[in-house]
Amino acid sequence: MSTERPLIAVFRGGYSGESVISHQSAARMMAAIDRERFDPLFVTIGTDRWSCSTAEETDLVFDRGRFSVTTADGERRFQAALIAIHGAPGENGIIWPEPCRARARIR
Repeated sequence: MSTERPLIAVFRGGYSGESVISHQSAARMMAAIDRERFDPLFVTIGTDRWSCSTAEETDLVFDRGRFSVTTADGERRFQAALIAIHGAPGENGIIWPEPCRARARIR
């Protein structure tokens, strides 16, 4: 059994003017996560790119297609996500994977 803590993505940013508020919400989420149980990282969404960083704003190599990050220990895939995006693509459901949209009946 692995003793590695689950990797959690805290999504922030977005495509609207509300992205500033999203960063504040994500910081509050990050502060509330128990670091003894989880490894949280920020995933920042912008109109030009997606990026990943630690709570201390250290940039990491992010693979959007695999939903993974490369650290000194190798590639790790995220096990869960917290979405702190206000406006598109968070509140309108675009960021959700298709099975989630179908269950929530968001089109």
